[in-house]
Amino acid sequence: MPHSQRQTLSGRIDVVRGSGDDRIVVATLEEGSLAGEVTHAIGGGRIASLVAAVTSTVAVVTRDDYLAFLAEHPETAEDIAAAARLRRNRTHATA
Repeated sequence: MPHSQRQTLSGRIDVVRGSGDDRIVVATLEEGSLAGEVTHAIGGGRIASLVAAVTSTVAVVTRDDYLAFLAEHPETAEDIAAAARLRRNRTHATA
């Protein structure tokens, strides 16, 4: 689902860059982890793909719902944006 964020409810999700023989796992998301907040918080396109490493359950939050939450909680928005920039920099460094 484009323009959405995912939260891992159970299982384990690999964050991958590239494809085929060039595919690299840049992070692994455990229960409670978020994915997609980089795009939501600081804009831009998708920087990685998510692949279930084991049977997993995720919750999907639309961009509109996420942005509405952040508008009501600006201090959280600032914290998430800072963390998202760090994650984006780390992800690009491994690509």
